Amino acid sequence: MADIIFKILLVGDASVGKTSLMLKFVDNHFENSYSSTIGLDYQTKIYNYKGYNIKLQIWDTAGQERFHSITSNFFHNADGILFIYDITNRNSFEGIKNWMKESEEIDNSLQKILLGNKCDLNDSRDVQKEEVEKFCNENNIDLFETSAKDNINLEEAFKRIIELVFKTKEAQNLLKNKDLSSSLIINDNIKKNNNAKCC
Repeated sequence: MADIIFKILLVGDASVGKTSLMLKFVDNHFENSYSSTIGLDYQTKIYNYKGYNIKLQIWDTAGQERFHSITSNFFHNADGILFIYDITNRNSFEGIKNWMKESEEIDNSLQKILLGNKCDLNDSRDVQKEEVEKFCNENNIDLFETSAKDNINLEEAFKRIIELVFKTKEAQNLLKNKDLSSSLIINDNIKKNNNAKCC
């Protein structure tokens, strides 16, 4: 039984591997085939941290432009965001800058980290880590290079966003009663898509 609910968003352009990261972390499953997420999908996982059973609601958002308004609406009432780009696709990194700017305009207090996904394809790298590290230093955000395929840094990345959200809730005295469910609003008009898959 969960003591706390954290709502975590996965945000980034299409085909950066958001769905794969989510499924690998939640179910230890990797799917080689690719199918774009339609609208939104989510999975849940119980994660024990500092004696609390935290129910992670991990929302996989669509990266296509036509779903942009749905994704941006979910910045409201989120607890944390994993911004994800593909290290082999420079455009996906440039897109992160826009996603981050938009999230800050809606809620500048959101906890966030940056993931450079598909680091197993280092030979095809199009975004140098040193460049991204400089960007992260300027924006005070943590960076993890990840691979859903090879299960690199997924646990570390999710643990870090949990730590950041936990500290925020703790500072706001929202952990005393072990009940944060009232702080979350879920849009019932958005249907869960169980068939969405990503690379």
